[in-house]
Amino acid sequence: MRRSSPALDHDRDGRRHATSVANVWRYAYLDTRVSGMAAHLLRPGQLEDLVEHPIDADTSRKLALAPGSEHDARLTGQHATSVLLDELAVLVRAVRGAERDFLTYWAHRFELRNLKTLLRGKMADRSNAAIRDELFDMGALGTLPMEELLQTEDVAELLRRLERTPHADLARQARILHDEHHGLFAIDAALDKQYYTELAKRAGRIHPRHAPLFHELLGTRMDRVNLIWLLRYRFAYDLPPIQTFYLLVPAGLRLGVRTLQALTQLGTFEDVIGKLPEPLHSKLKPAANAFEASLLMEEETRRVARVALRARFGFTPAFAYLLLREDDLRRIRAVLEGKRLELDATAIRASLGVEGRAPQQH
Repeated sequence: MRRSSPALDHDRDGRRHATSVANVWRYAYLDTRVSGMAAHLLRPGQLEDLVEHPIDADTSRKLALAPGSEHDARLTGQHATSVLLDELAVLVRAVRGAERDFLTYWAHRFELRNLKTLLRGKMADRSNAAIRDELFDMGALGTLPMEELLQTEDVAELLRRLERTPHADLARQARILHDEHHGLFAIDAALDKQYYTELAKRAGRIHPRHAPLFHELLGTRMDRVNLIWLLRYRFAYDLPPIQTFYLLVPAGLRLGVRTLQALTQLGTFEDVIGKLPEPLHSKLKPAANAFEASLLMEEETRRVARVALRARFGFTPAFAYLLLREDDLRRIRAVLEGKRLELDATAIRASLGVEGRAPQQH
């Protein structure tokens, strides 16, 4: 058996030590960043305060909302996405390898929204200026040649050009469906499935032994995605079981492939909830419809993310922060939109799935 020389072994030990030190420093920087950003997350009871009171400049500053949102009492999708992408870009710089690849691909969700906006605009024959106004600026995280795609004549040309980008797999799926005249819904659903399937593959490169809490968090998120899609496709769009199952993602924590296949065969919302594995069945038992099920699944994802955020020192808290931050911004937007529409506090709370404070005893 060939043996290394003592000098070579010493050199390897030195390199391993240097790599270990670099990782410690990198994760220390990441931990510092996440700790600072976590101060922007909603505190217990703060969402109720936002429902009851206007968002003033001080509150907007503490939540690190987009500039101007405290003045015009709105937080648009553009503003919220800008906040998320800016913070994600900071966190991406602090990680390497499979972790960096995963976070970078996580940002592609917003490019997927841009792509859908382009497709809808081209199908509706809207002007390039009108489409451009609805696109998110991806900054350094962007990979699509948006201006080039915007200048295409129609959907067919757009998809052909898209096949020459890093999103070639998405483009091929969409082009096949477009050529077969399946419509925008089929293209949207196929793009979503392709994206989350690729995301799961990239997550698989982060070894479960090194990040079990990360895989629990992502698996919980994937369960939420699959269950809500299943309920929507089967009972809102009335798709047959085999088509519904095809559009789901073969990844999750408690909703594995066999479980999903069995659930798609069921005929009612109540049957699906009744056959969910524990603890999902107990958590979703109070749900009377798909909307309430979605709210309960969102709360479960938040619960796991809050646990992951407290883990500290590593990649998982950064991903947990991004999930919580996006969820917070979505709920803040819902509060502001409710106020813009002059809805009362009860209606706004209902849209968020939260209850008001119990009256104080005097």
